[in-house]
Amino acid sequence: MDKEISKCPICGEVVNISRPVAGSNNATTFKYYECPRCGIFRMMDWTGIDQYRESLFLVSAWIREQSRMQFYPPFLVPDCDGFTNDMLRNTLQGSSLSMETPYLAKPTDPVGLVKSLTIPSVTEKQLKLMQSLEKGTKYPGMRISLIDTASKNGIRRDLIAKSWCKNEEELHFYIESLGKRGLLEISPTVPIPSAVLITAKGWDFLETNRHKNRKDSKKVFVAMWFHESMDSTYNEAIAPATKEAGYVSFRVDRVEYIDKIDDKIIANIRSSKFLIADFSGQRNSVYYETGFAQGLGIPVILCVRKKDAKCLSFDTRQYNYIIWEDKKDLKGRLIDRIKALFGQYPGSD
Repeated sequence: MDKEISKCPICGEVVNISRPVAGSNNATTFKYYECPRCGIFRMMDWTGIDQYRESLFLVSAWIREQSRMQFYPPFLVPDCDGFTNDMLRNTLQGSSLSMETPYLAKPTDPVGLVKSLTIPSVTEKQLKLMQSLEKGTKYPGMRISLIDTASKNGIRRDLIAKSWCKNEEELHFYIESLGKRGLLEISPTVPIPSAVLITAKGWDFLETNRHKNRKDSKKVFVAMWFHESMDSTYNEAIAPATKEAGYVSFRVDRVEYIDKIDDKIIANIRSSKFLIADFSGQRNSVYYETGFAQGLGIPVILCVRKKDAKCLSFDTRQYNYIIWEDKKDLKGRLIDRIKALFGQYPGSD
């Protein structure tokens, strides 16, 4: 791919832009952006972007959030309703990505995205900042640099997006506020702090919010076989069942792995109220994710297609599975099980 230097269409930062190799389909209509604030994303030409300029900081934050959850790389496509898999495959020509790439992001309409995003509260933004700093900490007591080495005396641009801030001034406010609350120890450097350290009180704050967020969470992590033969099971049974009970299902499409759970999966399991694990197809990943959740004390609803029940691992057969025959059967029994165990999510009636 050919590279050039330009400005990010979302946040205005100086970025590297990559274009598809000459001759590949859609070569003139989309670009790869490597932005110090938004991160890496792809975008097709978006006419009328300037009318949403005041809200684009939310899109910047969303791109970072999607990358954190490893939907990669976020792909903004105006009017993407008619965007087919063949069209998506064509856009990957000349890159290191393919349709088999784990967590490959599907196209998102930026106009609909802007209209759907809401500004987090001040409290939520401070928590997001603390969580971002935690991810950059290898051990308690480590100082985390705030300096963007690519700019002169500039603060890290990624932290602006990761904490859903509108600008650098807002980020400074939250850093100072967290310092006054005793959650951060700030290195007093002029004109901006050069580093911070999460205090013992800060670690307690993070741990308390982990448990609180899970209790209040609407997220339901779905562990299942990500094969096209199972797509209708998710689309017509699992997703609508969780929605009817007021929860939001979270499905991560990825290739099989053998000996460890990806850090991104761990983060999403930790933040889920409960899991739905369907063992149809007997995927090792479903066993790993289920065991990890149970180890954390997170409830798991176990499901398996009737013809696959005889293949279940012998040491899990004593559990109370939903053994389903068709999608209608699974949907109805899931709704009943969710409401019996967790109730209708408050305010979702």
